Amino acid sequence: MDMPTLSVDGLEAIATRLDRCAEHVATQADRTRSATSDRWRGPAAERHQELVTGHARDLDELARALREAARRVCHLGATARARVTALGEVDLTVGIRR
Repeated sequence: MDMPTLSVDGLEAIATRLDRCAEHVATQADRTRSATSDRWRGPAAERHQELVTGHARDLDELARALREAARRVCHLGATARARVTALGEVDLTVGIRR
């Protein structure tokens, strides 16, 4: 499978997008929790509330996973940037004898 080359800046952009997605999903989880009527009563209302609570929990978990992915991609970008810098330093010393 051929994949295009991704720059270090590209990794940082992906981490930023993942973090924004996490915020959006967390907002949707909050909206999901607050969009249900608290005046509706009975077995159907209880079942509905259970479903809404479960969906909100799933969205919270997705937001956490997206934040973790963003953190890991950010770490990968920092590691790649450090290694590119180290390679540049090694390249400058090639051919120099002491």
